[in-house]
Amino acid sequence: MLRTITLSLVVILSLAVTPHAGISVSQSLSRQQIPFEDSVIFEVLISWDGSQADYHFGRPLNPTLDRLSIAGVKSSVSSAGTGSEETTEKRFLYTLVPNQSGIGFIAPIAISYVTWPDSIPGELMTEGMSVEIADPVPVSDGLEISTTVIIVGVVAGAAILAVIVLLVVRREKSALSTDNNPAEQVLGRLAALKAESDQDLKQFQKGLCSILSDYIKFAHDIDVDEFDDDQVEQALIEAGASTDEAYKVSRWFVEARLDKFRPVQSQPGDVVKLETSVRNYFENK
Repeated sequence: MLRTITLSLVVILSLAVTPHAGISVSQSLSRQQIPFEDSVIFEVLISWDGSQADYHFGRPLNPTLDRLSIAGVKSSVSSAGTGSEETTEKRFLYTLVPNQSGIGFIAPIAISYVTWPDSIPGELMTEGMSVEIADPVPVSDGLEISTTVIIVGVVAGAAILAVIVLLVVRREKSALSTDNNPAEQVLGRLAALKAESDQDLKQFQKGLCSILSDYIKFAHDIDVDEFDDDQVEQALIEAGASTDEAYKVSRWFVEARLDKFRPVQSQPGDVVKLETSVRNYFENK
């Protein structure tokens, strides 16, 4: 059996795949050994020189696991620098929990992508990774009563926490909306944004990205940070949005998100034209 590992100990194991065509992938595990009752974080990091629009990824990653299960997934994308100095990172974090002791294995993952604007397909491949999983801690007969008490306490605590979370969510939704109407909330924030940004298109797009992100979250319960640019429209349709709404809102949002990180050249009147288009649409919802 493995010795107990203190929670403060983090051993990083990282293997990198040789970059090709300006894009590369690496992966890491937060620990090499874990107790059966614990978890490990598996990270996949895709990085490239350029903006978020330079590469598009066709489907979500789906790791093949042995002796492990996925308990949670988070993803994010970020860029730094501008112009020829711009770099982008797309990160996936998987919380993995053991379902059997021994050597847990994460099979290599094939990651398909397409370059923009020339639409050249490519593929990255991660390395297989393993983690040593300890045997479950045995529970003696003398602990049965205390274990039951603990379970009851956990259930009661979870119920109390659920009530608190529900109240907080309701309060946040109330603060986000105007008469529970997300379209009216967009219009109110849009007017303020137009005044603040004046004729600065990049500043306007940065604010519009935040407004539309909140609208999509509140109106359709979608976290757009979990989707690539070419997946937002389909996600809206699957969430019940009309074809017209999915097309227009996704196009405005994707363009605004890209303009946050890339150089923007605008002509006089661009801000007014864009603000008018968005406002007219939401006024008629």
